[in-house]
Amino acid sequence: MATPFSDVFDYFLSNITDYSLLELHNVELEENMKSWLMGAIVNFPNPKSDLFNFDSIDNKFNIDISQGEKIILGKLMAIEYINPFILDETLLKQSLNSKDYRSYSPAKQLETLQKIKTELSNDVSLMISRQSYSVNNIKEWFGKKEWEITH
Repeated sequence: MATPFSDVFDYFLSNITDYSLLELHNVELEENMKSWLMGAIVNFPNPKSDLFNFDSIDNKFNIDISQGEKIILGKLMAIEYINPFILDETLLKQSLNSKDYRSYSPAKQLETLQKIKTELSNDVSLMISRQSYSVNNIKEWFGKKEWEITH
């Protein structure tokens, strides 16, 4: 009963469309994704499962993590992935050319990346809130016997 990292990686990859990742060798891509996953684990507040119970050699969690936790980790990985682009000084020098040879504002590109990060963060916060306030958690907080007596 273990969850492979690849289950979470699939959710991460569904959140991004960076075709340059396809150019990476599989080992390099997996190492990058493991790094983003470690950042995601650290930034996951109060998960139900012990996400630090993992085997980095076999690339798996030593426990089964829920589908919701996999999705949240995938979104948190996307945030970890986006952060360097937001902080990258060379972004200020970058310009994109279209069919009309227009140059896009680096500030606008940075603003767009920050907006994406905010949207991902909001999604994660909402998902964590929903997970935290499930009926099962409420039963655990108040104790099963108290819940059964009053309801």
